[in-house]
Parts: sequence; C-alpha cells; structure tokens
Amino acid sequence: DEPLVRSLSPSKRADMAMTHSQSPDKTMTALQESLVEDSLNHDFWLARWRAIQVLRESSEKNDQRAVLLLIEKTQDNMIEVVVSALEALGEICTRGNELVTMSILNLLGHKAWQVRHATICCLEKVAPAADQDVYPAVLSLLEDSDASTRLAALSATLVLGAPKDPSIVTAAVKALKDDVEENREAAVGLLKQFAHRGDPSV
Repeated sequence: DEPLVRSLSPSKRADMAMTHSQSPDKTMTALQESLVEDSLNHDFWLARWRAIQVLRESSEKNDQRAVLLLIEKTQDNMIEVVVSALEALGEICTRGNELVTMSILNLLGHKAWQVRHATICCLEKVAPAADQDVYPAVLSLLEDSDASTRLAALSATLVLGAPKDPSIVTAAVKALKDDVEENREAAVGLLKQFAHRGDPSV
C-alpha cells in the first residue's frame, strides 16, 4: 500500500526495504527503490546506513544506479556510513572499475583511519592492477599511524602493485621495521613477490 508506506518514517521505510532485501526474491519495485533513496538522504545516520545494506544485499554486480548512490555516500559526514558505502562498493563492483577508483582515491587521505582502511580494502577489489595513480597512493600508507591500515596497504599492494617498480621493494624494506609482527610478516611476503634475486636494497 503505497500511501501507507509513504506515511512511515524514513527509518521505518529502510527497515521494510532491509526485510525485503533478505527475502529470496531480491528484485526491488520502483517504490522500494524510491524508499531506499529517501532513506539514503535521511537526517538520521542509521537510516542511511540501513539503506546502504539494502543496496549491498539487493544489487547485481556493477549495478550502475547502486554504484552512483554508494559513491555519493562515501562523502557522508558520518564515518560509519562512509565505511559501509565503501564496503558495499567493494562487493558490488568488479576489478577495473575506474569510476569508483577515481571517486574514492582521495579518501586515502581521510582523517579517520577507519575510512582510510576501508578505502584500501575497496581499492584492492575494484581498482585496475598496476595503475600508476592507485598503487603508489596505497603504498604511501605503509607509514600510516594505524597498524591495521598499514597491514591493509601491504595486502593491497600485493594485488595492485606493478611488478618491476623498485619503490615497492624500498617501502617493503622499511616495513620490515614495523612495530607489529603481523605487518613485518606481510612485508616479507611483499618482498618475496616483488624483490628480485640479488637486489641490493634487500
């Protein structure tokens, strides 16, 4: 009943859409799509977060409408919403999505480590491999103040790095001195993949 649904608060509408997204038939009607979009713009951050979960559960791979809506939410003023949007983009999009890559790359410099971390994880899944605009920016976060973000950068560089770029080896050698053992182990893995036998920097 459309009038009844429209009378509900945006958070209630998001709850309804969430319930629908978890049902076997995930195809959304035009009304349900409209409700999700309304909730994405609600003043209460949790309603926006719920709407992102609906998109994450109900969208097909590389759904352009969903991708554009999620990209917009990566600029939200709530960290939880931004992180959720990045996670959803990482699930919905396939590798080589330049629109998403270029739209979120600047978030590597976000003041919140949670956002920097989520951005790296998203780029690891969607960015083109060996892209000169991407992996050097990810590599720079091997010196991030947050240990989990440094680890994510090491992991992403394994996937995104260009095979013959000596800057990767140089950064990995520095990461061998990381305060966290797991990060040092990841740096060793990075060197195994990118360092050549007899490399004087190793």
